[in-house]
Amino acid sequence: MIARIALWQLGDTLIDLGELRERMREEWLPAYADTPGLTFAAFVSDELGDRWGVVSLWEDEPGPIPGADIIGKDPDIDDELVVEASVSGDYDDHRLAGRGREAGGQELLRLYLWRLDGATRVSLPDLRAHIEEEALDAFAEVAGLRLKAWVSDETVAGNEPGAARYGAFCFWETPDAALAPSPSRTAELVGRVPDVVEEFDVEATVVGTDA
Repeated sequence: MIARIALWQLGDTLIDLGELRERMREEWLPAYADTPGLTFAAFVSDELGDRWGVVSLWEDEPGPIPGADIIGKDPDIDDELVVEASVSGDYDDHRLAGRGREAGGQELLRLYLWRLDGATRVSLPDLRAHIEEEALDAFAEVAGLRLKAWVSDETVAGNEPGAARYGAFCFWETPDAALAPSPSRTAELVGRVPDVVEEFDVEATVVGTDA
C-alpha cells in the first residue's frame, strides 16, 4: 500500500480555501470514492498557513489528486511513502459512515517523519519489528484515534548506508484526542523528536471502494 501526501501553498495562486471547499463538496467527494485503487483519503487544510492538500492511501500506484487543474500548479509537496501497517483506534464511528463525507467537526490529521541514517539508534527493520510486536496493539486501544498509518521511504537521496525516512500519520476525531498521552515510543527508540511534524484540519474524508 502507498501513502501519497500532496500539499499546496495557496499564497501565490488566485484561488482561496473557500473556492476549494466548494469544488470539493460539489465535485471531488462524489467522484473520488469511485477512483480505482483508493482505500482512504482526507482533504486537509491549514488556514493559518494558507495551505490545502490531500493525504491518501492506495492499494498500488496512486491515482490523480484533485485540485491541480484549478489551483494552477503542481503540489508544492508531492510525496509517496510505503505504508508499513495501519490500525484503527477506539473511536466513535457514528459520524463517519458513508463514502465521501465532510468532516463537520474538528477532526485533525498529524504527520510525523524522521530521517534515519547509520548513526541513528535503530534501523528501519528494528522499527518494523516494533510496529508488529508492540505498536499495533497499543494504538488499537487509543480513544479518539480514527486511523494511524506507519510509513517509510528507503529511496532517500544520497544513498548513505541505512538512510531512510520513517514516520506516521494519525487521524484524530478531535484536537483534544490528539493531545491525550500517546503509547508511541518511536522518539525514544530513534533517540530524538521527529524531524518533521505537520498538523492539518480535516475538511472531508473519502472511503474508497477498495477499503
